[in-house]
Amino acid sequence: MSTRENLTFLFERYMSGNCSDEEVEALFALFEEPANEAALRQLIKQALDSAETDLSMQGRVDRISQRAEKNIFEAIQQESNIRFRRPTKVRKLILAAASIVLIFSVGIAFYINSRPAPEKLLEVVSEFGTDVMPGGNRATLHLDDGSIISLSEEKSGIVTGDSLTYSDGSLLSQAKGAAQNYTLNTPKGGQYSVVLPDGTQVWLNAESSLTYPARFDGDQRRVELTGEAYFEVSHHKKPFIVSSAKQEIKVLGTHFNINAYPDQEVSTTTLINGSVRVVNRETQSSSILSPGEQSRVQGGQIQIKEVDVMPYVSWRKGFFSFRETEMREAMSQLSRWYDVEVVYAKTMPPTHFFGDIARNENLASVLRILKQSGVNFRIEKDDSRTKLVVLP
Repeated sequence: MSTRENLTFLFERYMSGNCSDEEVEALFALFEEPANEAALRQLIKQALDSAETDLSMQGRVDRISQRAEKNIFEAIQQESNIRFRRPTKVRKLILAAASIVLIFSVGIAFYINSRPAPEKLLEVVSEFGTDVMPGGNRATLHLDDGSIISLSEEKSGIVTGDSLTYSDGSLLSQAKGAAQNYTLNTPKGGQYSVVLPDGTQVWLNAESSLTYPARFDGDQRRVELTGEAYFEVSHHKKPFIVSSAKQEIKVLGTHFNINAYPDQEVSTTTLINGSVRVVNRETQSSSILSPGEQSRVQGGQIQIKEVDVMPYVSWRKGFFSFRETEMREAMSQLSRWYDVEVVYAKTMPPTHFFGDIARNENLASVLRILKQSGVNFRIEKDDSRTKLVVLP
């Protein structure tokens, strides 16, 4: 029997609930081989297309998901001393295993929610409590006449030109007439992108806003940012300026990430390529960044250091990247993306997280991985709010 035939045989027996313990172990061993990923995707798709939405299938899926997540964590531990910039065999294993978790834990949840089913099946209960779905493409566009356009969740971005369109070219039918200025707002659990009038592309992370003009007249291109955004600035003789509460970033054309949430004491700018000048708005002192450097603006100070840029731009690629990330910083990211309030049940010891986790995972899938660091969690829901309780 070929590997593909064996995989198909064991997978079908597992989904029907007829696998022996030895067959389950053999199936898990096949899951751990990156070469089987394509065949696995096809088998899973076929199963989702033909299966009924029953909780017994969800239980079997959860078991596979948890096993794959365990493999991810073990691989991450091996990889923790290897720089992310160098492609490694271990990293490929992590990404392959992560894709398996994504297909099972997110794919099945989406499948169940998208089919006509009783209301009680729309909520999935995990070992932490009622699970929370990940964020998505959610944003509103505010015009200077006071009107607000709710943007389609089926689209990922908009383009500002002679008319307002989505990235696929379709018109924003709600837009009535021209405006001089726009503000793109993303809520907690939202993200969206925008192409500005000069061709610059901006990706907004959750709970962020970008104010920009319909046309860049004058001798500069200026926008205002609250929250976090990734910029790919088009080259132009006019300088491009990003203004936030604590700093201004001046560039001609480059790629960089700005994190300037108002509830954080420090505003950071991480440079991918090109060159930017960071200006402290309190003191007007400035520093120039080179690729791979990050500025930290706090009070009247600007600190510059070399960093691994991946943890600071990974959200734009669709995953959380924890590289010895302090627990409260990681929880802040989860709070914004899953729209949950983080509560610490007790004083927590210093804890750091390692690893890459897809942002389109359900919250419980993320918590299972983070739990390996010795932290426990509980999800609490009431009529108005969802709380993520962090436990020792």
